[in-house]
Amino acid sequence: MLNNKITNYIIFRTIFLSAMFFVLTTTSMYAHDLHLDSIPEVTYLDSTSRSIRLNPTTRGIDIAYKRQLSSARAVQIGFGMHGYSQRFRQEDTYEDESSNSVSDDHYGMISFSLEGQYLLFKPVEPDFFIYWGPGLSLAYQPFFNESRSRSNVGIQLNGTAGFEWFISKKLSLIGETQIYVSYQRTEDNTHRESLQIRTKHIQEQISLVTNSIQLGFAFYLR
Repeated sequence: MLNNKITNYIIFRTIFLSAMFFVLTTTSMYAHDLHLDSIPEVTYLDSTSRSIRLNPTTRGIDIAYKRQLSSARAVQIGFGMHGYSQRFRQEDTYEDESSNSVSDDHYGMISFSLEGQYLLFKPVEPDFFIYWGPGLSLAYQPFFNESRSRSNVGIQLNGTAGFEWFISKKLSLIGETQIYVSYQRTEDNTHRESLQIRTKHIQEQISLVTNSIQLGFAFYLR
């Protein structure tokens, strides 16, 4: 009699625990699936993505506006401004002090560029993309000093390759390099009022140029 009670108790406990385990497992799986369904997948690039890109350099800055056409394609319009200014002073001293001379010279350069690009994006990780594409840019670069002025006007066909790593949905780190074929027309004017000399020289050239990797940031308008 006692053995029957013990046997029934063990059977009852086994059935009860099995039922509880089934209920808890089913509920947990349902809750887990429900939780995953309630969390939307993070999409960093889509047709609604817009961003402002900043690439600072030692002598200026490049600013661009990028619009995604889809998660894999984008168009970009950029503007760049770079330049510098320097002043020199030269003193020549001789035994005959009447021959001493002092001369000051000042020169500088500033350049403006306008660029359009078509870019293709490929995801490596959900938050890391590589991109590449062709572009066209126009550039104007005046150079000046006390006795000389020079200006460059150029047009460039370029190819760009880079990466974009999203720190958050509104901020990313970008790095890119370019190779481009450049046509430049240079006009050089020299004038020396003391000698009443004025010269003008025009030069045209085509060159193949590569850039080092430049780093910058993109700010997304979401």
